[in-house]
Amino acid sequence: MRAKSVPNLIKEGARQLQEVMQLQGKQVELLRAVAETVVQLRLRMDDIAGRSQEYRDAVSEMYQLAKIPPDSMSSVQAAVRYHISAVLREHVSAKELQKAGLQPYSSKDAKQAKRQSMLLLDISGNGNPIDLLMTMGQAVQFTRSHLSPDTDAVNLMESIGIMRSELSLLEHEVAAMLPPASTRSAAHARTRRRSATKV
Repeated sequence: MRAKSVPNLIKEGARQLQEVMQLQGKQVELLRAVAETVVQLRLRMDDIAGRSQEYRDAVSEMYQLAKIPPDSMSSVQAAVRYHISAVLREHVSAKELQKAGLQPYSSKDAKQAKRQSMLLLDISGNGNPIDLLMTMGQAVQFTRSHLSPDTDAVNLMESIGIMRSELSLLEHEVAAMLPPASTRSAAHARTRRRSATKV
């Protein structure tokens, strides 16, 4: 199969992003398709970690061509980043990932993550969603209080991106369940909570 050029990959990614915005029911599949295109861009540019200015410019152009509404841009980008992490590891060896300064996920890591999820469910009252989110909040506070020069900042940033993406999707799903007046009240309450945490 002939490799696609960078301009063609940018156009394809933009088209896929437009589909993400139009077809709400198939978002996961479409976001994964965008991630696949972005990973192909990285491979084409020989920039596995996606740190070069050329790569960043190409991705920026892709989002501009897609004409994503400004109020959706950050959540769409976070969701794409979440899928990039998985897709990248399907195309790139663990050795290449390490060479690029990225953490390869092994099956052992996946099992450990599953064990941690089960522990969170136990801690949070057998899966009560509100209790589970509160436990996640406590975990974030614990992480913040234990940052040190030895912290693996690259992997921590990747984990934060994944969590942000998941929380953003959850927020949209919960907001869709609320009546219009409640949505406004929830947004107001969220703003108050954010202000309170800055103090």
